[in-house]
Amino acid sequence: MERKLIKFLQCPNCSGKFSLKTKNNSGTNVRDGQLFCKCSKYNIKNSLPMILPRKPNNMDEWDDQWNLYSSKIKLWDTDIDEWENNMIKEHLLLNDATELKKKWVLDAGCGPGLVSARLSKYCVGGGLIGVDMSKAAQFAEAHFHSSPRSSKLYNNLHFVQADLLKLPFKSETFDIVYSAGVIHHIEETELAFKNLLR
Repeated sequence: MERKLIKFLQCPNCSGKFSLKTKNNSGTNVRDGQLFCKCSKYNIKNSLPMILPRKPNNMDEWDDQWNLYSSKIKLWDTDIDEWENNMIKEHLLLNDATELKKKWVLDAGCGPGLVSARLSKYCVGGGLIGVDMSKAAQFAEAHFHSSPRSSKLYNNLHFVQADLLKLPFKSETFDIVYSAGVIHHIEETELAFKNLLR
């Protein structure tokens, strides 16, 4: 976890400010440690903040699905410029990618972070945070920040393992919130929308 991420985070239970206790650092990156407030403690493992105050409904099902499909994922080994342009114009409703400059974007239910990674390169001066409750967030963090080269390439891309019903972000953190193929799977759909809009 990049230290700068802490300014966006808050406890999903009490909305309190987090303090950071580190065990293993590399420059501005916290490899292992804890985020804590007056009511809770959450681990940071392998640079991934794991902010799950309770085990989310259906988490086991999503973890099982992730385990089944993770070995089959091809990580952008083809040219997808057309897909990317459609994503920006049709899903994010932007004229072009330059509108992401200096913006903070939330990819809610990011899975293995494929979309997050593609969009993050346009968030120069801002950043993109991908959130997923499943083990896919662990994969995403490990994959996109596995070496000094990939960490530099994706320096404004961050991942947090969290529940969309208990998001650990301060209000008005994001300029753009994106979610695809996720919200309709959440039993408390209305609550999920409300959390994404704050």
